Amino acid sequence: MIVSNCLKTEEGIIVPIYSVPTKIDRKEVACKAIEMGILLSIGDIEIPIPEDMVDYITTHRKVLIYFLDGEKYFNEPAIKLEISQELIYEAKGVYKHFKNDQR
Repeated sequence: MIVSNCLKTEEGIIVPIYSVPTKIDRKEVACKAIEMGILLSIGDIEIPIPEDMVDYITTHRKVLIYFLDGEKYFNEPAIKLEISQELIYEAKGVYKHFKNDQR
């Protein structure tokens, strides 16, 4: 499932998912370069990080995922995690290399 938007916070991002909750495996975290920036994957959840947010997410690596199904007024985060700096740097390096090769 591809996330359609996220919210920027002082420590990272909040990812609202407008569906019923699904299980998220913390061990299934990946980060790869894509045409528009970086794709952060946590299990089946794909979070596109556009180029103008790549530097921000490199230093503000906390991710809070919320499932919002419209039933509750107050929601707790389904998962809180901090993305490995190595994962982000690797994807950022590949993205920068890919972008430079296109010039």
